[in-house]
Amino acid sequence: MKIIFTFLFVLLSVVTNAQRFDGYVVTNANDTIKCKFSLDMNIFDSTLFYDAGISKRAKIYKENGEKVKYMPSELKTVFITGPKQGDYRFVSLAEDKDHFFHEKIKGKISYYILYKGNLQGGFPLQEPYVLKDGKLVEMTGFSTRKKFAAFIIDYPELYEKWIDSNNNYKLGQMEEVIILYNEHFK
Repeated sequence: MKIIFTFLFVLLSVVTNAQRFDGYVVTNANDTIKCKFSLDMNIFDSTLFYDAGISKRAKIYKENGEKVKYMPSELKTVFITGPKQGDYRFVSLAEDKDHFFHEKIKGKISYYILYKGNLQGGFPLQEPYVLKDGKLVEMTGFSTRKKFAAFIIDYPELYEKWIDSNNNYKLGQMEEVIILYNEHFK
């Protein structure tokens, strides 16, 4: 029994390992606060942070050491520097004030990732979202190609290539298509 408790204690301490990374937040009043973020680390690679830990709240340490938690409705931007994955920019969106979204592409069509905890362990689930003209849509499920096509219908050549999945773009190339779309409308 003692061995089981020791094992659980060691496992719990590994899973809840957190590190601090530099960055800043931008409040709804446009105040920029330099800070450090307390982020849970990935249990399989200690140089990677667990992305899902930032989707519902940002835990920061101000320069004076004060610990503060912010909800997505309280901030515009969360910017984290230093993780192995590179710099991360999370934003709260008017269309969904319950989550911070990882901003991948900003343009006429914007592309975001929402990280969610994986109940089966391992890496967090990544749910892609597209935003255009105030409409935020999750790009998962059986009708993903059709849902995304509605966003690019005003660029007929790209739309046709997207719809013809046998000879052109695959679902995994959505970011590439968004970049082409945004460049076309600059």
